[in-house]
Amino acid sequence: MNASLTLTEFLENTGATLDFYDVGRRVSAISRDDFLAFEKTERSYPFP
Repeated sequence: MNASLTLTEFLENTGATLDFYDVGRRVSAISRDDFLAFEKTERSYPFP
């Protein structure tokens, strides 16, 4: 088992289809690539 497996990768390995949303001041969709980069601490969160 890969120790660096993110929650997103784990859930996708089960066959789940995921949609990502920010539900702060407004509901905004987040792309899978942006969310995965945030999870891996490669990029900052896409919304303030």
